[in-house]
Amino acid sequence: MSITVHGQQPSVDSFINDLSIVTTIDPTQYTIEIDTVAVNIGPLGDADLTGFNCYRLYVTAGNPEDQLSAIFGNEATPASLLTTGQFFQSTPLGAVTPSGIFESTWGLYPSNEFDSFVTIGIDGPHSSANGEGEVLTLQSSTNPWQPVFEPGNGALGSGFTLSDLTGGTWFTQPNYTNGIAGESQRVLIAQLTTNGTLSGNLFAQFFLDGDQSSTIYLDLDIPVYGCTDDTACNFDEVANTDDGNCQDLDDCGICGGSGIEPGNCDCEGNQLDALGNCGGDCAADADADGICDDVDDCVGQLDDCGICNGPGAIYDCGCANIPAGDCDCNGNQLDALGNCGGDCTADADADGICDDVDDCVGQLDDCGICNGPGAIYDCGCTNTPAGDCDCNDNQLDALGNCGGDCAADADADGICDDVDDCIGQLDDCGICNGPGTIYDCGCTGIPTGDCDCNGNQLDALGNCGGDCTADAD
Repeated sequence: MSITVHGQQPSVDSFINDLSIVTTIDPTQYTIEIDTVAVNIGPLGDADLTGFNCYRLYVTAGNPEDQLSAIFGNEATPASLLTTGQFFQSTPLGAVTPSGIFESTWGLYPSNEFDSFVTIGIDGPHSSANGEGEVLTLQSSTNPWQPVFEPGNGALGSGFTLSDLTGGTWFTQPNYTNGIAGESQRVLIAQLTTNGTLSGNLFAQFFLDGDQSSTIYLDLDIPVYGCTDDTACNFDEVANTDDGNCQDLDDCGICGGSGIEPGNCDCEGNQLDALGNCGGDCAADADADGICDDVDDCVGQLDDCGICNGPGAIYDCGCANIPAGDCDCNGNQLDALGNCGGDCTADADADGICDDVDDCVGQLDDCGICNGPGAIYDCGCTNTPAGDCDCNDNQLDALGNCGGDCAADADADGICDDVDDCIGQLDDCGICNGPGTIYDCGCTGIPTGDCDCNGNQLDALGNCGGDCTADAD
């Protein structure tokens, strides 16, 4: 709804006098928006702003030409600007309005950037060249708001309420550009640095499309962001705008918590020990007998006689003089699988399966064929020609590879002859079947009868340089 007051910008009282309804507007287009400038600013050279956040408050407009003239409150239209903490005010610079903000001084007074102030459209001293005018203020003599907000001497300010007959306001003259909404369709009304939560409401005077004869007054709530769902564990009864961060209570009683972490067994971060006890101190139970290994040093089972993995109480515990080959006091012996008194007579391939259960002496391939070639093409191929090693007519090559291409390995050294052309062994000098490294590798011109580069000959036993002169038989 649009309400008008005639005339120019006089005293605070005139904001509630001579009002008449002129038109209807969309109230959702006129709101207060809050931008976060900085969070937990921390220590600065001239002030410690740990725990303080800096916000900027804007009033949105329905049209780019709309002009915000004033922010106000009084007895008829009570307004308030509150915080659960305090407002930071920089010193020696800073003021109620942005007239005390000087960017050129931020190197010496960095906290001046975060000074709290009220304004209409500007964030520093006004520029006449840009058509800007000074931000002016009025206050009640009996309930002044400025000394509360800006106490001076570097003290922190408090929130204030404008609710007496005179009230208070900050405004700019309509012939200046400060309050024009522009393309963004919003106007800066305050910068607030606080260690608390903002709340309250402010009345705004707008000239629709910049026409002073079409003036509206709007009561705008300061959005207090938080969880507005009263069933959530982080419900904020002060919040009037939901921040989309409502949370449930987890299994550990933590609001918004992740519950018991993977791998843990409780909310204290404990884990299961080797016995399955949450937070227990058993590191190992190798035989899974339910007794921790540091208590039970028998990895296995104690028999009825208290012997680790013993044969049990056969006749009396502690039988002695067991015949050779027996494995217990009852004359039993180990079977083929190593079981005392077992009935397995043979395990030819030592695969741990008795031959009367596993009749394959060797390994079953993927097709279930004992010592078969494996799953080559389809399992179950039959009538493989003699000499073939698979179902694809391949045969073993000279190296024993099925389908390989090695034609010969004359010296059976595991290297195909087309790779290794030495039928025998290379000596340390790289000579096929050579004498090895006698003096230097590569000696030539060895005399007939010598067997090395040092003039030695074979003795009667065939040893090069040996001392056996005869072996008649």
